[in-house]
Amino acid sequence: MDFFSRYYDHTLIFKPKNVLLDDLGTLRFKRELMMALNKQEIKKIIINLSTVKIQDNTGLSALLFARRYALGKGGECILVLPQPKITSLLKQAKLAKSFRIIDNEEEYEALKKELEESLKIPEPLEDDEEVEESIEEENNGQDKIILEDISSTSLPKDDDFSFEE
Repeated sequence: MDFFSRYYDHTLIFKPKNVLLDDLGTLRFKRELMMALNKQEIKKIIINLSTVKIQDNTGLSALLFARRYALGKGGECILVLPQPKITSLLKQAKLAKSFRIIDNEEEYEALKKELEESLKIPEPLEDDEEVEESIEEENNGQDKIILEDISSTSLPKDDDFSFEE
């Protein structure tokens, strides 16, 4: 059971992977979601449910938890690509209109693209393209920051850490 989070300003995309929303799964879902929400001020929560299965109404409490949090911040909670059983349970519980539901991949990709464009996130670099030098100039042209060979930045290795007392 894995959980992935991606932040776009005040928006969180939360994607549980291979989660069964039963009693134990619902507790883990809520805990992981709270940890993701505590990292940044979030108003809009987008939950990708494409690999989430639900056993019973217990799992709906996790989704309602996310909805209450988002509404409390003046935002919204969006459910993306829910499994048919989740949609069915939401309808039976008369909660389907409580969430914005995106049920096709194209609409979800368009939403992500809109988020990226709103933040002016640069296009990812091609694999064979390397950043060797970046120069930033202030308006007066006197101050320059030069970053050379970013790819050779020294990162800590496992050997740099000792667990001995």
